Amino acid sequence: MTYQRFLADAGAFWRSETRPTDPGACVLADARHHDLRVLLRTLTVANALRRLTPARLVVLANPAPCWPLAWGVPYDLDAVMELAAAFAADEVIDVDAFAERRLAELATARATPTVDELAPDVDAAYRRITGAPSVTEAARRNQDYRRLHARIRVLSRFYAELIAERAPVALVTSEVDYDEWGAAVLEARRAGVPVIQPLAGGALRAYALFPEQDHGAPTFGAALTPLIGEFFGAQVWPRREHWRRGVRRVLARDRAGRGRPTDARTGPNAAVEIENPTQRRQVRQHVARRLGFDPNRPVAVVFRHRAQDPVDARAAAFPDGDAWLDATVAVARSAREINWLFLDAPDPAPPAAPPTTARPEDRFAATARECAGHTHLAFRPAAAFSRNALLSLADLGVTLHDPVAVEFVAYGLPVVQAGWSPWSDCGLGPVVTDPDQHRRALVAAVAELAADRPPMTGEQIERARLWLWLDRAGADVAGPLVPTWAAWPAEHLLRPLGAYLRHVDPDGDPVFAAVERLWRTRAPLLTRADVAVEVDRSPRSDAAPTVVGVGMVPQTRSSRAAAAAHE
Repeated sequence: MTYQRFLADAGAFWRSETRPTDPGACVLADARHHDLRVLLRTLTVANALRRLTPARLVVLANPAPCWPLAWGVPYDLDAVMELAAAFAADEVIDVDAFAERRLAELATARATPTVDELAPDVDAAYRRITGAPSVTEAARRNQDYRRLHARIRVLSRFYAELIAERAPVALVTSEVDYDEWGAAVLEARRAGVPVIQPLAGGALRAYALFPEQDHGAPTFGAALTPLIGEFFGAQVWPRREHWRRGVRRVLARDRAGRGRPTDARTGPNAAVEIENPTQRRQVRQHVARRLGFDPNRPVAVVFRHRAQDPVDARAAAFPDGDAWLDATVAVARSAREINWLFLDAPDPAPPAAPPTTARPEDRFAATARECAGHTHLAFRPAAAFSRNALLSLADLGVTLHDPVAVEFVAYGLPVVQAGWSPWSDCGLGPVVTDPDQHRRALVAAVAELAADRPPMTGEQIERARLWLWLDRAGADVAGPLVPTWAAWPAEHLLRPLGAYLRHVDPDGDPVFAAVERLWRTRAPLLTRADVAVEVDRSPRSDAAPTVVGVGMVPQTRSSRAAAAAHE
């Protein structure tokens, strides 16, 4: 009943808010996702664009059947079509039905897929669907992989024809770097169509890649990262004093376990309660003894990622997570000067109807058995440690592309990152680009820790905190038109949203203002306020910024010994 009432409210609202359509242009909105919150973000951004330029709304619906199985959540095509109609869509395309018809024609013609530029998208999709940490040549020859590749090739041609025929002014999609979504983004980029990616979490966050800024990087993420770094360096960092109060609020919320903690812990495990170095040392001793570590020796914490993560789609230094894990363990085995804690991020349950390829043995568990004789190495589930424990124990973080990299740096802990992320070019620290550089970075970090040198600069810490503010506040557009991600279950989200659509005049709505600003300034991300203003050039000290308000910056061994003697 709540959903039907919402559909009626949304239909009345969007029919009055969208401009008369231009039959010669459209906005493509990808609605092949199971989460209503993602669909609302995608369709809202699409319609916000239609308020700026007259265009039809064409909705892509219905993913391949393997995806609902991998998600563990059904995809309701009828409900999505109702939702699209409520958002004043002019056309809904059943993508799966088209793909199945075309694949049947190819099967009749005995067509076979070939290796092409879509292979990285196929590999990433195959890993997510099957749970395989990597894709072997044998896997590429099996029936599941070949069918997946054939489907993506079929859809790639379909997207190219659709874009040529409908002349879209933008593609709005929540997924950008794998499978049928990645193929759509690739064809849009080739045709010079702007791509906007609404993100999960928070209120409304979105990244944008405009054709005049796209210089042919292999993936959406690889093209976007330097643009975000340039935006951060030119518009955000020079005005850091202006945003300092907001940074403090974001850090206070993070310490309290609110505001989307990056490691997704909840409840008491999400809070950072340590206020000073003495408390940190006490917690550190307790956790180190649990692991059999000497608490006076430095500790590197390594965050393993889920096998399904599309590593190559992020232009990482390694082809997959297992290769990165093997390379990191190889360094850790011989680096006995410090202790190493490897944390396992558990994979989700396998699909209800798994494909013909058997799931391989988990590399993390196998590696833990192989390293059982190395007392300076420990392998544990990530969920076994609270944030208090991890931030007290760690002197170094090692990761591929996990947001914990930003959090660690914000709390004064250096990080070796071997994969590209949105913040990679924002000056938080070095990002390695190949396996040999990864090895050298780890060896250098171990030498720094063993020599008791300061782990990082105050500027890196301040940049990380400023990125946290940008990600969680400055680039997180809060407004009633897109309720926060935490407004769930669906009834809690739809009731206030329906009331807003019925009773509030939308002029000045922050979502509409933010999308208009994004479209006008061609920024790489949606922002809550206009940060592209004259930089504050008032005199300021050139000294390193003071690190305040956290009490988590790690001490050297000498300072730890002095504190113990003082006690």
